[in-house]
Amino acid sequence: MIILKILFMFIGLIQSFMIKKIKWGDENLHGSQFRLYRAKYFRKFKTMPYIRDSGENHIKELTRERVKLNKHTANPITRGANFLFICNLDNRLSSQDVTHFFNYFIGIGSCVAQIKRNRYTGRNMGHGILKFKKAEDATIVLLNYQGIKLGEKNIILTEAFKNDYLEQKKHICNIFKPST
Repeated sequence: MIILKILFMFIGLIQSFMIKKIKWGDENLHGSQFRLYRAKYFRKFKTMPYIRDSGENHIKELTRERVKLNKHTANPITRGANFLFICNLDNRLSSQDVTHFFNYFIGIGSCVAQIKRNRYTGRNMGHGILKFKKAEDATIVLLNYQGIKLGEKNIILTEAFKNDYLEQKKHICNIFKPST
């Protein structure tokens, strides 16, 4: 008899719980959390971020924007998405040292460094150009190796600009080449 009383008590609790759960599910069925909207390529939930939805990470997205800036403008000022400008280099480093450093982290043969040298002394002037095989590698280096200590100085990485743009910038800033 006691067992039947306990059983009927639990059945009543279970039924009330099930009724509450069904009502709660009906209320949230048309909630804003699962509302669909039309995207550029396909339909998706509002709660999903763009990067996760498109299957890209932030590096691929940034690389695509860097390539787009260079290719789709009438007069691009950068050399390309696979070129980076490196400055604040230690004077004792050579082009081979910088090339080996970046090839160690990115992959063999993926980077070539062209460090500017003084034509009289042969020492490097502390800046140069890094050329990568893939634009994605350049973006990874730009994001991850900014300010890393190479030699005794922290390097600075930026976009590589074309020479004619730099000449215009020097003229605007009243910086002229020294007369020889």
